Amino acid sequence: MTLKIDFINDVAFRYGDLQEAHFYPRVDHWRNILSNKLCALSRREPKDMADILLIAQSFPFLWQEIFSEARQKDLWVEPLEIARTIEEFPVDLLAALKWEQPVDPDACTAALKTLHSDIFHGSSNTLHIGVIQGTL
Repeated sequence: MTLKIDFINDVAFRYGDLQEAHFYPRVDHWRNILSNKLCALSRREPKDMADILLIAQSFPFLWQEIFSEARQKDLWVEPLEIARTIEEFPVDLLAALKWEQPVDPDACTAALKTLHSDIFHGSSNTLHIGVIQGTL
């Protein structure tokens, strides 16, 4: 089995300190990863969308704060553009990723709709506290 690791060339702004994990001594803070993923969403890569969904399910946060952090890295990051990208994202691309267990396409569709709504309305992240949590 192989592990694919993506390295990024990060800008000076970052949120939080590097953390230690059992598999690597220096892991980025989840908020920094999330803001980086928002900056990269224009690539329309399924793994970026999957990471955004899984981080949103795992942590409580306010989208306005995350977008503020992302804009310090890349000025193009706008909530309405990101919401449109999420709304238009083909859910079937998520199933093509290598998951530990198969994902439910209906749950993915519902999670993307919630993500879109939260960002579009500038609300807090409801995937963390919502009904959809843990279903991807």
